[in-house]
Amino acid sequence: MNSTASTLLPPWVLPPLDWWVRVMVEQEESGSPPQLETEFLLPRQQLFNRYWIHAANGPQRLSLPLLGSRKGHPWRQVQLSPDPDWHRVQLQALQTAYGKAPFWQEYRDELNAWLTSPPLLLSDFALTSQQLLGRALQLPIPLAPDGKEATSMEGTSSAELNFPRPFQALPAKWKTRLEQHLLHQADYPLPCAQMSAVDALVQRGPLVGAALRQTARELAEDLAKETSPPSTVN
Repeated sequence: MNSTASTLLPPWVLPPLDWWVRVMVEQEESGSPPQLETEFLLPRQQLFNRYWIHAANGPQRLSLPLLGSRKGHPWRQVQLSPDPDWHRVQLQALQTAYGKAPFWQEYRDELNAWLTSPPLLLSDFALTSQQLLGRALQLPIPLAPDGKEATSMEGTSSAELNFPRPFQALPAKWKTRLEQHLLHQADYPLPCAQMSAVDALVQRGPLVGAALRQTARELAEDLAKETSPPSTVN
């Protein structure tokens, strides 16, 4: 078992299920949540102000409008647009997509409060969304380190951002395991890897957290076996 966290997670808004699996695997391996990669310059093709929900016609991407052109600015300093209209549009999108979901009423007020009173900074908005989901799923929340120098993410592929080490070789495996545990609870196939965990939360409720924890335990055991030195026989 490692003594310190080794995985840096991208600071997504309303992160997807695979992001939470990585949180739990790190927790199982090191005994503490992973850290967020928070000190970087916003790239041109950036995903950090977007999240996906499951609308009637399939995955729908929602984007948070930024104040001016923020390319090349430190992520922690990027401001959201003060125009209140986008709050209403996104609330309506969530209501339309999930208004009839079994657990929508249970989480609606907290989601509404998150969107109707957003902080000025994109970073605070993202961290608040992670705290919201972490509490609802009863999962540990990644740590945001301080004092690092901002680095550029230009030229970093979406695959590198979506699957930091050691998960690059395991996306199919974790998806299969997680689907199995969710299907044990109800008929809920994963819509897509980038879908926000809020989708599973309003469809399946807090039991999603148990499925994530079980999946992470199994993957952590697999990783330990793969990285253990082979036994020798005298």
